[in-house]
Amino acid sequence: RSNPTKYTYYRNIADLTRHFESSHEFCMHESCLERHPEERVFESHEDLRVHCVKQHGEALSKQQKKQALLINVKYPSLREREAAAVGGSGGSNASVSSSQQNAGANNAGRSRSSGAGAGAVAAAPEAMRDVF
Repeated sequence: RSNPTKYTYYRNIADLTRHFESSHEFCMHESCLERHPEERVFESHEDLRVHCVKQHGEALSKQQKKQALLINVKYPSLREREAAAVGGSGGSNASVSSSQQNAGANNAGRSRSSGAGAGAVAAAPEAMRDVF
C-alpha cells in the first residue's frame, strides 16, 4: 500500500469499541448499547449532541431540543484581534476589550428566545447530561 497507516485494523469488536471510546465521541446511551460500535461513533462532540437530541431526546420539549442544538460560537471583535496582534499591552485596549466582552455577553443573552435558556441543558434527562 502507498500509505500503510491510513487504515488501522482491530482484532475484535471489543478492541474497536475501546478505541472508539478513548479516541472519538461515542454514544453510551442505553438504547444504543445494542447497536454496532460503528453506528455509535461520531467525529465531533456536536455530531454526538445532534444524535442524542434526535435519537434519545424524547423526554425533551420542542424548546429544549432547539436550545440543545444551538451552537455557541464566539468570535473575537476586530479590536480584540488588533489588541492581540499588538501584544495586548493593557491600558485602553484592555478596557475596551473587556467592555466589548461584556456587551457581547449581554447581546448573546438577548439573541436567545425567552423560555428555556440555560435551564434547557440542566433539564436534560440524566443519560444525556454529559453530552450537553
